[in-house]
Parts: sequence; C-alpha cells; structure tokens
Amino acid sequence: MKTRITQNIDGYDIIIGIGDAQIDGVATMPKVENALKETAEYKSVEAKKQELSVILNGAAQALKNARNSKTQSEKNGYVTEYQQALEKSKVIESELKELIAPLQAKQQELIFKHAVYFTPKQGESIITPEEATVIENAMITATGNNKFLDVNLSEICDNRGKTAWLKKDGKWSKREITKIGDEIKPGEITEINDEIIAQLEAERISKLSAKEKEAEKTAAINSLGSQAAFMRSTLEIQGDSKALEKSKEWYNAEVEKINLRYGA
Repeated sequence: MKTRITQNIDGYDIIIGIGDAQIDGVATMPKVENALKETAEYKSVEAKKQELSVILNGAAQALKNARNSKTQSEKNGYVTEYQQALEKSKVIESELKELIAPLQAKQQELIFKHAVYFTPKQGESIITPEEATVIENAMITATGNNKFLDVNLSEICDNRGKTAWLKKDGKWSKREITKIGDEIKPGEITEINDEIIAQLEAERISKLSAKEKEAEKTAAINSLGSQAAFMRSTLEIQGDSKALEKSKEWYNAEVEKINLRYGA
C-alpha cells in the first residue's frame, strides 16, 4: 500500500508526494501465519518434512541396529539399509528446497493481503497502489501547468508574488497576490505596460515638493542638452546637413514632454 502526503497551504489540502505505507509486523504476522497454514504450499512443505523425518528416523534406527548386530552379515544388512536411507533423504531434501520458494512467495502475498499498517503521520493517509498511480500522473500534469494538486485532484493555481493590475475609470489599480488559488480575474494583467509606467511616474512626481520637482526637471533638461549635442555630432559625422535642425527639433520636443510631466 501507499500513502498520500498532504500539506495545508492557504486553506487547501495540497498533495506534496506519495510514500510507502509501513506494515506493523507484530500485528500482521500472527494473521499471516494462521492463513499460511491453510495453503497448499504450506501443507506440501509440511508433508515433505514429515516424509524426511520418517526416513531420517529409519536411518538412525538402522545405524543403531548395525552397532548392536551380533554377526557381520546382520551388520552389513543394517549398514546397507542406513546408506539407502541417507541417499533417499538427500533426494527428499532436494525436493523440499524446491518447495520453499513457492511457500515464501505465498507468505509475501499473504503479508500484503492481511497487512496491518501503522497509523499514518499527520497529513498522510493510506491509499492503494492504483490510487497512487492516478495521483502521480495528475501531479505530473499539474506541475506542467505550474499548478498544485489538491486532495480532490483539482489543479490549484499559484500566482503568489505576482501583482495584478486592473484599469477602472481610466486609472490602473493593483493588488498583490499572496495566496495560492488566487486566480487572475477578467481584465487583470500581470505585466506592467507603458500606461502603468506613466501613471506610476505621475504619482511619484505628484508627491514631490515644488523644490524637488524643479530640481528633477532641471536635471532632466540638462541631460537632454547633452543628448542633443551628441545627436548633432553624430549626424554631422554622418554628413547630415540638417544635423543642427534635427537635434534642436528633438530637443524641443523632449523638453515639452518634461514640462508636461512636471506640470510646467
């Protein structure tokens, strides 16, 4: 038998593995021994043991008689009887050995049939090998889908660590996902897009003081000047006769964006 190992995660009983059920030998073996005595395999072995016992007893008696013989002729007869008994006992012992393997196989079969298992640990329950196979296959499928498997063999999503964004009334709101089973709802996205980036930047700037805004704005425009100068140089090297015009046009457009961003 097998065991199903579970762990409760966020209210879900999640299957985390399959184990082997442990047999209580002390409680199991008396039942097995009683059942084994009723089998053909056991009776065949006992019958062969009895047959061997009779032959060995006869050999022992023949040897005793040989020692007590009064004539050589009588002694020789008992010695022959003893030797014949020994030869026959070897044949029976060989036959007995061939009966041991089937008996052991039957005993193993009865152990599983009459097994008494130790009480499973917390979070474990005893299941059949067939049930274990079904669960293992379902776990492989769930893992491939990046999901967990619960005791009902239902796949449970795991979006923990993700941020779900939802746009409502023209504004994006977010929620952090911290538990399994929390599905991404219709309309939600988990990847930040340009709109969200712009909104976050606007929210950040709105929290700045007037002095901080002015400082950031100035630094950003100064950076644009350096970029515009580099653009002009590059275009001139490339032989563009409108290098100054193009770099000024780009610079003015970007400055306008910064003015809008900081509310100028």
